[in-house]
Amino acid sequence: MIDVEASRAYRAGIAMARLQAAVQPIMSICIQGAFIVVLAVGGIRVAAGELRLGDLIAFILYLFLLVMPIGSAMSAFVQIQSGLAALDRIQEIARLAPERTDEDRPSPATREASNREAAPGTAALRDTSTGPSRATRAIVPPAGSIELRDVTFRYAPDAEDGGATAARSPDGTAAPVPQDRPDPAEPPGDGRPVLDGVSFTVPAGSRTALVGPSGAGKSTVLALLERFYEPTDGSITYDGTALSEIPRSELRSRIGLVEQEAPVLSGTLADNLRLAAPDATDVQLRRVLSAVGLDALGDRTADGLDLDLGEDGIRLSGGQRQRLAWARVILADRPVLLMDEPTSAVDSRTEQLLQQTLGEASRDRTVVVVAHRLSTVADFDQIVVLDQGRVTAVGTHEELLEESDLYRDMASRQRLVSA
Repeated sequence: MIDVEASRAYRAGIAMARLQAAVQPIMSICIQGAFIVVLAVGGIRVAAGELRLGDLIAFILYLFLLVMPIGSAMSAFVQIQSGLAALDRIQEIARLAPERTDEDRPSPATREASNREAAPGTAALRDTSTGPSRATRAIVPPAGSIELRDVTFRYAPDAEDGGATAARSPDGTAAPVPQDRPDPAEPPGDGRPVLDGVSFTVPAGSRTALVGPSGAGKSTVLALLERFYEPTDGSITYDGTALSEIPRSELRSRIGLVEQEAPVLSGTLADNLRLAAPDATDVQLRRVLSAVGLDALGDRTADGLDLDLGEDGIRLSGGQRQRLAWARVILADRPVLLMDEPTSAVDSRTEQLLQQTLGEASRDRTVVVVAHRLSTVADFDQIVVLDQGRVTAVGTHEELLEESDLYRDMASRQRLVSA
């Protein structure tokens, strides 16, 4: 699907470039041709006494006045075509199915099934008031264990509009698929599971790493934990409470997320940091910048924390963007940290600093990290090895070197152990 869309975009770009290249020569030929015709016909009529010379000169001057409007009209045609293409992309986004609100809860049967799957003794707060907006609300523990039980997730077959795939939530409605997820790179449209019977537990206050080859489903697990979409089968619980019973807004208010593509908004350094903690003081901002090795960024100019990062953070390198995302997560002070390749864009020296920062930030927090560099997670409490959507092994670094051929091969390729 990605190859088809890329080829389509390439052909459209070539067609637009050809059109833009042809417009200027065609416009020049038309204008010069008009002058030649006017001079030839006008000269013949002046010679024959049918037209006065002054009238011919006036006509030519009027023609000169038409040159600019004609050129502007041709340029406007090209701009309109580009604008229509941009409008089509905007309409594609507008047509995407919105994420279900907290009021759009699963059916009663689904809720009862989720409650039965939850661990005994889980407290749930139910509102007995009537009305569609009075849905079941679960009490979210401040921090706790996360458990995946036989979780299966698959994308629905390609939609009728010719490309977009959608995930199916338990109540049968379509949920939007985050296309910017690098894992898997190309969602299968034939109904094959991306995750197949995945089961593991993340103990409260522990650090868990998800490792495996590209396309194994690691980032998909994070997306399910954030409730970007729902599992096709199985259940995910947070301290025994089914995630489907926890309002998204409340669940996500307890999760800190670091993505590979760290977003940076147009504005100052302080503005971007305060997205996570609006009430943070300048002292707190400088402290967290120092913790992630960005203190020089705020000190290199007289602007300090008021340094303008430019549109989409254009003044920052990839590593600086990623460390800025770390700083926001630390400022947010959430009980659960989810990190997708959090050191993929930094050098080895900065990686060591961030590992130390993560060790301090993960105290009394539940941490789940997707990693390709095994050196960053070798000291984690447990490592989950995923391959082709299945859990193949769970254990510590030392245990997996003994028990998992895949993990041992990955460690050998990264020169963590001798071949």
